[in-house]
Amino acid sequence: MRRPVSGSRPNVDSYPLSSIGTLLREDALGCPIRASLGILGRKWALVVLRDVAFWPDQTFGQLLARSEGLTPRVLTNRLRELRSEELIEKLSDPHDDRKVHYRLTSKGKDVVPVLMALSAFGLRHLAPQVTPDGKTRTLAQTFPGLAPVLLRDLYEFALTSRDG
Repeated sequence: MRRPVSGSRPNVDSYPLSSIGTLLREDALGCPIRASLGILGRKWALVVLRDVAFWPDQTFGQLLARSEGLTPRVLTNRLRELRSEELIEKLSDPHDDRKVHYRLTSKGKDVVPVLMALSAFGLRHLAPQVTPDGKTRTLAQTFPGLAPVLLRDLYEFALTSRDG
């Protein structure tokens, strides 16, 4: 089986999903999806990351108000975990020491393409739940001019390493 060349757009039909497991190394330590879901799969984690990413410098109260059903206790835990994983950072308000704001770290910005991929899935397959008229949309229609920046290039991103 040929592997896609860097920069080319792979065709999923040329790589049957049922054969992907045969390409994985037997000595791998674990599953990268399972490891990622260890933090990103926690209840409300992706929603909190979405809010911190798309509405910068959110306060605790703003984050809480934006998500119906999110409790202060759960938000406190998610913020603590996301900070511990270095996905967000906590900043003091320069005008009011009692206020704290949250912002994505550089590592946290790597989650934005994942959020956009989930958005694309929802816009395509869950339109009745996410669009006012129930019609499917593309990311380009929903975020005019921004989709390429927000998605970056997931393929190229997957090929790069933070270590070099």
